[in-house]
Order: sequence, then C-alpha cells, then structure tokens
Amino acid sequence: MITRALNLVVAFVTGFIALAGAAHDPDIMSWILAGVGLCWLAGGLGLYLVKGRLAWCGSLLGAGTMLAVSVSMLVEGIKVVPFAQDPTDGTGLLLVVGTLGIFLSVPLIIGLIRLRKDMAFVCSIGPHTLV
Repeated sequence: MITRALNLVVAFVTGFIALAGAAHDPDIMSWILAGVGLCWLAGGLGLYLVKGRLAWCGSLLGAGTMLAVSVSMLVEGIKVVPFAQDPTDGTGLLLVVGTLGIFLSVPLIIGLIRLRKDMAFVCSIGPHTLV
C-alpha cells in the first residue's frame, strides 16, 4: 500500500512539474517528458485503484525515466562543478535535484518490482495461469 501511495504522489508532482516545464520551454524533450509524466500519473492512479498490469508498466516507465533523468542531472552537475563561477548558476540545484531523484526513484522501482510479484496471483485469469 505504501508503494502505491508513494508512486501516486511522486507521479502527481513529477507529472505537473514536467507539464509546467513543457509550457515554459516548449522543445521536443520537454514534451516527451511531459507525456511520460502524464502516463506515469495515469499508471499511478490505475495502480492505486485497480492494480492492473498496464498501470504497473506505466508506473515502472515513469520511475525508470525519473531515475535516468536524475542520474543525468547528477552527472552534469558533477561535470560543471569545477568550472562554476557563480554560486547561483544552478549547479547546486542540479546536484540536489539529481540526488533527490535517485533517492526517490530507486526504492520506488524496487517496491514496484516487489509489488508485481505480489500481484502475479491476483491478476491471474484461471487457476493455473500466472501473469
């Protein structure tokens, strides 16, 4: 239950941050991340209410995308730190947000994988069918 609630909250916040970023800076990467954020939000809501396979896949896609973007932000922040001239240039923000994203997404991915093992018997069609 905690995994599904955390997934829904993180998907909600991340989806709306991605939408705000796409509205502010309308390039193709912003719109792709906004689309993934909306899919994650729909998957998180579906996983919280229905516990379906498609909702689980959408949630795992969103959490994996969050992990990839967070790692890239952290690496970019580490690359830029030696050359930073101004403390307000956003380097610290890259490091903090990247680290926070990693610390949120890794346990969420682990929890979603464990949740899928638990859901394997709930979502079965017949008595001998495992999904």
